[in-house]
Amino acid sequence: MYNQLLSSNPEAREIYSETNTLRGYIPPKIYIGDINSDGYPDVLVTIKYQNGSSIPHVLLNDELPKGEKFSQNLQEGEKLGSIEMGMNIKNRFFNLNVTANDYHAVLYRYKNAKFAVFTDIIENSMLDIIVVNDPS
Repeated sequence: MYNQLLSSNPEAREIYSETNTLRGYIPPKIYIGDINSDGYPDVLVTIKYQNGSSIPHVLLNDELPKGEKFSQNLQEGEKLGSIEMGMNIKNRFFNLNVTANDYHAVLYRYKNAKFAVFTDIIENSMLDIIVVNDPS
C-alpha cells in the first residue's frame, strides 16, 4: 500500500518505522515543509526498501502540466473523494518521481536512514534537512 502512495519505485516496501526500541515501536514519520520556497507544502518521508535500505525522499508539491486537470478523467456524476468532474480545483500533486528533483542526489547517500526532518538551522527562512543515519 505505501509503495503505491509514496513512491513510484516498485522496490519500495513501506514508510520506515523503528520496531526494536525501548517502547517497542516508533511510528513512521512524515514531515511537511516548503523546502523549495514555492509557497506549497512538500513532504519528507523515509522509505524502507525490500533490500533492507531506508532512504529519505522529498516529494515536491508540483503543478500539473498545462492542459491537464486532476478531475478530467472522471466521468459524469463520478466522484473522487469530494472531487467531482469539472470542479475548479488547484491542479497540484505530490511528485512521486523522487529521482526527478535535486534533493535525491544528496539524500540517496543515506541508505540506512532512521529518519530525516525539515528544520531551519541558520534561521535564514530556507528549510534545511537533517538526516539521522545508522552508520552500519
